[in-house]
Amino acid sequence: AGSSETNPDVVSVSNHVSAVIVTFTGVHATAIDVSATGESGGSGVTTLTFPAVTTTGTGRLIVLATSWSIDNADAQASNFVNTALTSLTERVDVGTTDGNGGGIIIATGGKVTAGDTGTTAADLATSTLYTCFTVALVPA
Repeated sequence: AGSSETNPDVVSVSNHVSAVIVTFTGVHATAIDVSATGESGGSGVTTLTFPAVTTTGTGRLIVLATSWSIDNADAQASNFVNTALTSLTERVDVGTTDGNGGGIIIATGGKVTAGDTGTTAADLATSTLYTCFTVALVPA
């Protein structure tokens, strides 16, 4: 991937379509240590819960991603918390009011030692349906 690539063309947007392209440096191009999916929240939920993963090696970059369903273009996440991760940082928090809305949040943190990351929590500005996943990237 590089800056010479063209933007994708997404046609027929009608319901909860959002996309971002995120690239990482310093990680293996194809190897993933572990990933977990399946955490989700129903209406009335104002706290995201990202699933834990157990890394098999040291120095992993943990990527936390979620999508939301509300019709809101404002940033939604704040206060990411996980004491097992270093430098926990929100990278993307974008939404849309096109169609029926929706949005994407991506955060990253470092896992210095091998082992369980524990769950990661974050506050939501607005109650929404969501789904989360966590992936551990291997250093290059």
